[in-house]
Amino acid sequence: MIGLAASLIPTAPKTHPFWGCNYFWMSSQPTQVAIHDVLPDSPASAAGLRNGDQVLSIDGQPLAGASTWTQMEERLQPGQEARLRVDRFAEETVTLVVKGSEPQREAIVYYDWQLGFAGGCAVFIILLAATQPLRRLPYLWRPILLILAGFGAIVLLITDWRFAWGWELFQRRWPVDDLPYPWIQAIVCLGVAILEVGLGTWEIRRMIQRRQEEARQKI
Repeated sequence: MIGLAASLIPTAPKTHPFWGCNYFWMSSQPTQVAIHDVLPDSPASAAGLRNGDQVLSIDGQPLAGASTWTQMEERLQPGQEARLRVDRFAEETVTLVVKGSEPQREAIVYYDWQLGFAGGCAVFIILLAATQPLRRLPYLWRPILLILAGFGAIVLLITDWRFAWGWELFQRRWPVDDLPYPWIQAIVCLGVAILEVGLGTWEIRRMIQRRQEEARQKI
């Protein structure tokens, strides 16, 4: 139940102070960043950016690739302004003033291992409850299943670190600007998985001890 509860706690990433458009950079034009997918009611839209704009400089500094744009998004503080020199459709060059805003909740995100672990825990809770009356019988399949489930969860938690999907994604930007990894959930779920292995091993040990006691009594 602890593993089930921990795996259902989502992460809630927030936007950067400046957000609201996607962009791409081409090696053939290393000093430009092309803007597309400008979202309404966003700082990018409020600044006047349009689809197809080519950003040439930020505060008078020429762009050195997409990293310059990314740094501006992350470092621009709420209320702080930056000036963009923009080439618009190769027809005119305009200067736009972008302004940082208070970061907002961008999404409620579950990593795929979280939902996988939650489903496994739910099934396992049902299985343990259904087989509880058989616990005193010398059946090894129950603790072996517990151990296998624990090892499977450990492998899942260790190998699947990066992928996430939006359970609820607001229309701001995709991919999410700043996607934190749910370390607390991962550590709790890993502890539960290790506990499953330990409980299964302990139950097998108890069965072996019981058989040994029965054998001694017969002697």
